[in-house]
Amino acid sequence: MAQVHEIHQILALRLKQIKPYEEQCTPDDFIQHVINVFESAGNVITAVNNANANTFVDANKCDILKSMMGDKFSPVLANDPYTGSNPAINTSATFIVWLCHKYREVMAGNAELALQSLI
Repeated sequence: MAQVHEIHQILALRLKQIKPYEEQCTPDDFIQHVINVFESAGNVITAVNNANANTFVDANKCDILKSMMGDKFSPVLANDPYTGSNPAINTSATFIVWLCHKYREVMAGNAELALQSLI
């Protein structure tokens, strides 16, 4: 029977191939790379969840996504300051919304610095 630590071992090997997120691609592309890794371990995740009452859930995936943020994007706050209701960032969906907003903020700051250097 598969265990949760086996999921983490499988994912760690595959996630090592993805660099921490530092604007090397769009947030959507980065998220898709990570989702592909999650999906590649789908059978093991399903087996563990069936055997152990859903012990590897979306919140675990969110924690992994948070751990993959580079300097400009970390730390990931507990709540999303960019969304009106300030939801907790504890699911993949809330993480993706936060990352897209943070990406726009970082890119706007980069554009402003570039303009200032021209003046």
